[in-house]
Amino acid sequence: MLGKLIKYEFKESWQPMVIVFGLMLAVALIDGIAMRVGARVEAFANLMSVIFGLLVVVAGVLVIVWTVKRFYDNLLSDQGYMTMALPASAAEQVGAKLIVNIVWILAYVAVVCLSTALLFVVSGGYEEVARQGIAWNFQQLNVSIAQYHLWASFWLVVVLTAASLAETILTVYFAMAVGQLVHRHRILLSVVMWIGIAVVEQILSVRMIYVMSDNMNSVVAAANFGKLVGAFNQFGLIALAITLVLGAIWFIATSWILDRHLNLE
Repeated sequence: MLGKLIKYEFKESWQPMVIVFGLMLAVALIDGIAMRVGARVEAFANLMSVIFGLLVVVAGVLVIVWTVKRFYDNLLSDQGYMTMALPASAAEQVGAKLIVNIVWILAYVAVVCLSTALLFVVSGGYEEVARQGIAWNFQQLNVSIAQYHLWASFWLVVVLTAASLAETILTVYFAMAVGQLVHRHRILLSVVMWIGIAVVEQILSVRMIYVMSDNMNSVVAAANFGKLVGAFNQFGLIALAITLVLGAIWFIATSWILDRHLNLE
C-alpha cells in the first residue's frame, strides 16, 4: 500500500513542480545566451537574471508550502475522513508524504545546481576561468582522497544531510499533528510547537558544535590532517545517530497521534 500512496502523491504534485523547474532551466538558458551576446542585450540579460533569482525563491517556497499543504489537506482537514478510511496505516500515510517531499526537495536542489551550471556554461563563464589559468589538480586531488579516505566523509555528509532534511520535515508533521488536538487556534499551536522544537534542537546543535570545536582545536594544533578527518567523521556519525533517533521519535509520535487521536472536528 505504501507504493500506491507514493504513486498517488507524485501524481498529485508533479505538475506544478515540473512547470517551475522547467521555467528555471529555460530562463537560465536564455539568460546565458543573452550574457554571451554581450552589451547589445545587457538590459534583457539583467532582466532574465532577476527573473531567474525570483524563480529560485518561488520554487523553494512552492516546495515548502506543498509539504505543509499536502499533509494538512490529506490528513487533518475534512479529507482526512476518506484518507484514514483507506486500507493503509497512519505510518504508511506519513511515510509516503515524507518520501515524496524529500524527493521534491532534492529535485529542487538538483535543478538549482543544474540551472546555475547551465547559465555558467552557456554564458561563457568557464572560458574566462580557463583563460585565467584556474584549474584543479585532479591527480593530486585523487591522491588526497585515497590517502585520507575523503569519499567516506563525503558520503557521510550526504547521508547526514538527507537524514536532517527528513527529520526537519517530520518535526513539521509532528507539530501539525499536535496542533490538531485542540479545537481552536490549531495553526497557532502548531507554529508554537514547531518553533519550540526548533529552538531546543538549535541549542543542542550549538552545544555539540562547541564540544566539537574543543576537540578539533587540539587536532588542528597537532597539524595532523588524517586525525582531523577522523575527528570530523566521528562527529558526523554521532550527529547522524542523534538525527535518526529524533526522526524516529517524530515519525512514531506523529503516526500514533493520527492513529489514536485524530480530531477532524
